[in-house]
Amino acid sequence: MKLQEQISRIKSMMGVIQENNYKRVVFDMQDLLDRGIIFITQAHDLSTGKMIPPEKDPTTGEMYHDSTNLITLWNITHPDTEGNQEFIFKALEHPRPDQVQSWQDNQNKLSQDKYEQILRSIKLKDEITSEIKEEELTEKCWPGYTQKGMKTMFGKRYPNCVKKTKK
Repeated sequence: MKLQEQISRIKSMMGVIQENNYKRVVFDMQDLLDRGIIFITQAHDLSTGKMIPPEKDPTTGEMYHDSTNLITLWNITHPDTEGNQEFIFKALEHPRPDQVQSWQDNQNKLSQDKYEQILRSIKLKDEITSEIKEEELTEKCWPGYTQKGMKTMFGKRYPNCVKKTKK
């Protein structure tokens, strides 16, 4: 499937907003979190691996604890292409799924790089799930039965097992 077709498919699955002179997909962050495409973690300095401590709000003086990283599936599978991601797995030890609503509300502030990374991660996840081969779904037939092709039930393919005949 070509990239443009993939983008069109993604747009049909998600809302689209107009931003300046181009369209931009609105992500369902909770869905992406549930599907393992994004991972929201306590913020870490990815060059040192140290957790970023809570900060004091300069206007109110209150400490706030919602500094988070948005790590994508693409980050995890392509650490060499996204800068120094050496400590990404350390960051993943501190998930923050409670902050998904904050990312949902502020996704128009996503950098273009992070936005494109999410699109690549969606495409990657779709490729991974489509790579399940038919033989992985093939089950052995019961003793006394043999497989004669495949059949489709509930949208999945299963072996068509028929009773062995004596010759």
